[in-house]
Amino acid sequence: MDELVNYHEIHALIVPTVLIPLTMISVVISVVATFIAGLFGIKLKAEGPKRMLELLLKPRIIITAVLLNGAFIGGVWLYQYIDNAPTFMFNINRINKKLITPSDQTYPNNVATKNNFKSSHKYSGVEFKEAMISKIEGGAFGHATLAGNSLFVGTSKGYVFEIKRRTLEVVRKFYIGKYVSAGTIVWNNNVIFGEGVHATHHARIYSFDLKSGKLRKTFSTKGHTEVQPVVGKYQNQELLFFTAGADGLYAVKPDTKEEVWHKNDGHVDSSVVYQGNRVFIGTGRDKENTKKYRAYAVAYDFLTGEHLWKRELPASSWMQPALFKDEVCFVYGEVYFKSELGGVQCFYQNNGIPSQSYRNLGPVVSIPMVVDFMIYYADSNGSVCGIDTLQKRVSWCFKVKDNKGVSYSGVTYDPYRDVLLYPSKNDGLYVINRYDGSIIQHYNPKNWGRNYANLTVGEEGWYTVNMAGLVRFISATK
Repeated sequence: MDELVNYHEIHALIVPTVLIPLTMISVVISVVATFIAGLFGIKLKAEGPKRMLELLLKPRIIITAVLLNGAFIGGVWLYQYIDNAPTFMFNINRINKKLITPSDQTYPNNVATKNNFKSSHKYSGVEFKEAMISKIEGGAFGHATLAGNSLFVGTSKGYVFEIKRRTLEVVRKFYIGKYVSAGTIVWNNNVIFGEGVHATHHARIYSFDLKSGKLRKTFSTKGHTEVQPVVGKYQNQELLFFTAGADGLYAVKPDTKEEVWHKNDGHVDSSVVYQGNRVFIGTGRDKENTKKYRAYAVAYDFLTGEHLWKRELPASSWMQPALFKDEVCFVYGEVYFKSELGGVQCFYQNNGIPSQSYRNLGPVVSIPMVVDFMIYYADSNGSVCGIDTLQKRVSWCFKVKDNKGVSYSGVTYDPYRDVLLYPSKNDGLYVINRYDGSIIQHYNPKNWGRNYANLTVGEEGWYTVNMAGLVRFISATK
């Protein structure tokens, strides 16, 4: 997400910064004056610049300059620290008091991104048309979340919007003041989400009561919570899982936000998946640590966080793994470092023994999608591929026409129409036949804009949201 944020970098200078401009000004003035005087046959003495340099090199001046230099750098560092920290709670509470809007709607749970399907319909044709488009404040990096009659979208302006399905009318919004860069979840009539980007520190997880519209609970970390959280259940115990970058993985009680366990096996920027008593996540190579090359696939015990197994991956795994029969599959590829290495690595869930592996021509930084015996993914170059796990080979791949820069969009499966959907970064929406990779339709309106978010699929159609804040409902029939 580097191109979304301007990171400020401050480097301490060996020579005090106050001396440098003064000396340069003195030298420049001297050179210009000498040149002009020479045009008229006049010779200037060099005592002026020499005495200025002698004055600037006096210990008292140097010490003063060093102190001013330290104060300047310290002030900029403090500004950055505050700017990258969460919004002060008193300000969040003050603004949300003005926004509170109760609701009598009941919201069904939507507690994770589904990326494992058994197809119940076979493709028999699809027709679609853009039914409506609206504009919200701020761009959206994460996908929209459906719950009941509502759609929830987080934006770069620090809001989560609740929007009516089909009409796209904004019902209300919730304020936290920092970029809501990932998708939300809905659990027990609460909307839950994290905040921030890579530079954010001490980020929180927030829980708003959808009935009252009030902020209920928060949980603070030492890292950034820019990934969609997940609520899982095992042996009647529900836990809320969320990652915090270099601060690792947290499991807390979803209602009280009381910490149950916390593990740190490396930088984590993906959602978890779980199966029975096992919780799976991948780690990555943090850009702040250029000497750290190792990335891992990790399995934890659901209730205790105890390590069940840990296996090294060829490259960073930044996206949610996918469950496949008795296996768990991780995509890998670098985001913060130039690399052509990418692919999919699967392990047996119970012991972490490698089961199957596939290489790709570029880094894979999208959530893998499993449908029946096929694994689908998109890479950072804008290629979309399908893996046939029965034949143990990549069955097909194609690349979109226009993909300038890194793409984070992933493939989404539509179970109602049995098609794949790829919302490309610059080149519109591709509707794909999942069996052979052929393009069924290509929808590319002029206002498509820059897109990173996956599509959200409903029975009535598809929802997209882009970096310009355009929310689009595409009516689809089969």
